[in-house]
Amino acid sequence: MTKSINSQYALSMKIKEAIDEKLVDHSEPTNHPNEKHNRKLLGENYIFDSPEDTKYASEPNKIFSGVMFAFTQQWVGIRQACGAFPVSKLAIDAYHNWTAQDIMDIVAEIESRNISTLVFHGMAPSTSRLIRGIKINCPSLKILSVWHGTMAGWAYEAELALFRELVVLLDRGTVDKVGFLRTGMNIVHKKSFKKCLFNIPPKSDHIQRALPAFNDKPIVCLFGSWNNQWKNMYTNVIGAESSDNVAKIICYQNFSRGLLSKTVHSPHGGLENHLTRTALVDLCLSVSINDCQPMTELEGLSVGTPSLRPNLDHSDKPQHEYERVFTVDRYLNPAEIGKHIDSLCKIDSGMIADLISSYNIHIKSISYDRYEEFLCAIL
Repeated sequence: MTKSINSQYALSMKIKEAIDEKLVDHSEPTNHPNEKHNRKLLGENYIFDSPEDTKYASEPNKIFSGVMFAFTQQWVGIRQACGAFPVSKLAIDAYHNWTAQDIMDIVAEIESRNISTLVFHGMAPSTSRLIRGIKINCPSLKILSVWHGTMAGWAYEAELALFRELVVLLDRGTVDKVGFLRTGMNIVHKKSFKKCLFNIPPKSDHIQRALPAFNDKPIVCLFGSWNNQWKNMYTNVIGAESSDNVAKIICYQNFSRGLLSKTVHSPHGGLENHLTRTALVDLCLSVSINDCQPMTELEGLSVGTPSLRPNLDHSDKPQHEYERVFTVDRYLNPAEIGKHIDSLCKIDSGMIADLISSYNIHIKSISYDRYEEFLCAIL
């Protein structure tokens, strides 16, 4: 068993090198909360219920009694998604070579909290080793997995290798089942939960808008993500730039001048600053092409700011009115984004505020219903 774990760790370090080379956008500003920045802030290989992971959590709910979410400290989007849920949290270093003592200490803490279900969100180079160690030392613990992202991401060999690690854990019974955040991905494995899981907006009641979104025209937009192919940055920003109803576009990416004139660079500054900034703009630009459920939209919803979005295909049911109003079907067409913004500027700001409020309630209700089924289902 030890030899197998060590060889697995060696493979994981190769995956790390591939991730660093292929997935990290080295053009990002150094003050963006990317992986390298986060690694400097770790200090610990694992931490339970850090303030960062509990500050924005919703009120306790019996659905999550006896449940703990585990996730990596470096995968920023997944960490923030987990932070919104009212569960115990375990944040781990994505690359740590777990020792027997580490695992025994983690298991002891899990048992002291009476945790019956451990849900790992995402996979990282260190995850498989930790899961197997926990299962060996705590065989009665139910271990589930939630895969974030889409199959399009498997074009990257490193990401596909991580999913293969999960498949091995499922096949061996180490992980009991897996859930996905995109409809239809369940066909990939017999132990998949059939329904799509949902993230929820973070709880940020301490941040309030002064005026409703779209109260004044022209509007201010925010592209609150980074520049890679699936975030579709240039289509979003150039499309918004083309609209006379857009005065300014705040971006965390620093653009070279010439192509764009309305963009203003602002450092990310951490989640609290991001949420505060989001509450000051009218619209988040989040028309991505390969996302399961962008956190930028959920963060916007939490402070009353809507997002221009793609069709995320989360349900066979009719769309909520918010989704119908803010979804761009032709997501690679920048002119369509500009036209869509123009049409949004014709809607009363009070109606937009009502749609946001209603959608907040709707998405949280669906999320909790799905998680209740996922946590209890026997496959």
